[in-house]
Amino acid sequence: MQTPKLVLFIVLSVLTNLEQAEGLYSRPVLKILPSASVWPGEAVILQCLVQTKQPQVHLKYRFFKDSKELRYTGSVESMKIIAAEPANAGNYHCETEDEEEGMKRISVPVVLKVEHGKVKPILMMKDRKSILVPCEHFIIKEGESFTLKCQIPGDSTGWKYIWHKNIDEGLPADGCQKYGLTYSVNFAKPIHFGKYRCQGWRDNFYSDFSEPIMVNIIGNI
Repeated sequence: MQTPKLVLFIVLSVLTNLEQAEGLYSRPVLKILPSASVWPGEAVILQCLVQTKQPQVHLKYRFFKDSKELRYTGSVESMKIIAAEPANAGNYHCETEDEEEGMKRISVPVVLKVEHGKVKPILMMKDRKSILVPCEHFIIKEGESFTLKCQIPGDSTGWKYIWHKNIDEGLPADGCQKYGLTYSVNFAKPIHFGKYRCQGWRDNFYSDFSEPIMVNIIGNI
């Protein structure tokens, strides 16, 4: 059984080492890219970010999942999960150690969430009251405006969007591949008739197509 003096000595030693480490470099921060919420198949990069306070500081890095060491990366401050799967979900943290002094510092844990299934964006249309509503078929008069919005469910950090029109068999594709969260037409014409879909991508990872919205343009009566 440890004596009170021994316990005090251990505590003081830990505090002294922490103070010395703080004088060398900041506490590491674990950053998960592209987001702390990813889909199966996405590549994930773990970065252990540190600000050094002395030019002679040389750090070594280790990464942990659920308190178990994953990888020692030496002087490399990042590691990559090539294709995420549900088993990769968990609590991650990184540890830094000064090569000469042996001072260690640990980051605050970050939770990585891996969604289930395939990612499929939700496509909605802004109605005449400027309210976004999901629908399958939308009728507007020639000359009116309309706006479509594409949204990845859950955390949409870093996602970009591409729009497609008439990509079904039997309908001619018209090359509509505009980019952005929304697709707007200020003055509807018959050429805007068609079936619209959107698709999301993040880095080199692409989502499925959304369910379509059929936009029907009618003439003024």
